[in-house]
Amino acid sequence: MASLRKDLGLFSLIMITVGSAIGSGIFLTPGKVASYLPDAGLILMAWGIGGLLALLGSMTYAELGGMYPQAGGMYNYLRAAYGKKLAFMYGWANLLVINTGSLAALALAFATYLDKLIPLGGAWGIQAAAAGCLLLVTAMNLFSVRTGSLLVNSITLLKLLGLALVVGVGLFYVHNPDCGCASTSGPDSGNLGQMLGLAMAGVLWSYGGGQHASYLAGEARNAQRTIPQAMVLGTLVVIICYLLMNQAYLSMLTPQEMATSDAVAADALSRWLGPWGGQLVAGIIMLSVLGTAYVFTLTAPRIYYRMAEEKTFFPFLGKLNPRTDTPVNAILLQSAWALCLLLFWGTFSNTITYVLITDWLFFGLAALAVIVLRIRQPEAPRPVRVWGYPFIPGLYVLGAFSFVVFTFGQNYLQAVATAAVLGAGLLMYVLFARRGK
Repeated sequence: MASLRKDLGLFSLIMITVGSAIGSGIFLTPGKVASYLPDAGLILMAWGIGGLLALLGSMTYAELGGMYPQAGGMYNYLRAAYGKKLAFMYGWANLLVINTGSLAALALAFATYLDKLIPLGGAWGIQAAAAGCLLLVTAMNLFSVRTGSLLVNSITLLKLLGLALVVGVGLFYVHNPDCGCASTSGPDSGNLGQMLGLAMAGVLWSYGGGQHASYLAGEARNAQRTIPQAMVLGTLVVIICYLLMNQAYLSMLTPQEMATSDAVAADALSRWLGPWGGQLVAGIIMLSVLGTAYVFTLTAPRIYYRMAEEKTFFPFLGKLNPRTDTPVNAILLQSAWALCLLLFWGTFSNTITYVLITDWLFFGLAALAVIVLRIRQPEAPRPVRVWGYPFIPGLYVLGAFSFVVFTFGQNYLQAVATAAVLGAGLLMYVLFARRGK
């Protein structure tokens, strides 16, 4: 019987962690963050809080990654802690909300920046280009994991060089006394909590994705060690990049200028290097988004593959391509639904809001699994133990659930859609459970 090949080493897994996190967010969301927090110090504080939360999460998931080094990542953690029903719900949510919605948002981001280089003729042209992006990354993923990992490594290194260009110009070339970190008028103290909560949607979207390395544990060498190391080290790289990028933006633009920009990096470099600077960074962003979309297309189908193996999902999703040993049916189904979401939600902002509510609900539940398993299985082997237990996982759980409650209350359409999908998932679980008897 065909099985997943163990082709991925530590460097490739770190590149996947970094590549899945650094995609569209740092290029598209800083303007939205600045619109809620028009103060340089508050902007950096928001990105710092998001980075701290991401680091707490990677430290927490490192223990789980060491305990369950199999394909599927968070699906395995949820199943071990809460049982088959919640694990099924996570796989279902990935297929209908989390990963497919993220793919749709990334494709829209790609098309938005392509429109800056080649006019696409409005909303329909952008959606058509986004659909083309989805088809491209789907085709790329039908080849072997090893070939794909080499591509991810190359794209991730190139995007880090692009980030270095923005940081270098912002911190070492520009000397603008009107920018820097000088404070401007920000929200009053009564609204600060709400404004920070709204701003965190863009921040947490940008930091999300680092868990994707854990989905590939079944294809990783020495997974008990390399998966936890990749998640923590990769998250640290992302935090450093994001803080430097925002400092660079603030060196080139005032917070008010950032707040009115949908493409902060392009606008900033266009101002200081001329039109060619904006076009260069637009190309870098397209490459960055394409690489992240590739990673998202690569990783989550391993969840559906594992569920099918366990006979808790559609059997055809458990079939591998006999030549490349990739879950081709799972990849194709995922991309087809991502295309549906792309056409339904239409815009980047609507799509990421749809994703974030469900995504962070399961992030919180997966982190809570560390505490649950420490209580239920105190003697289980743990190659990696989270430092600062139970405070580190506890703080992460509190932050994740607080964000979910706040975002749910602020976005009713996406909240209703998410609740409907999860309700349908419960019905599907009952059907699959009966079928398996």
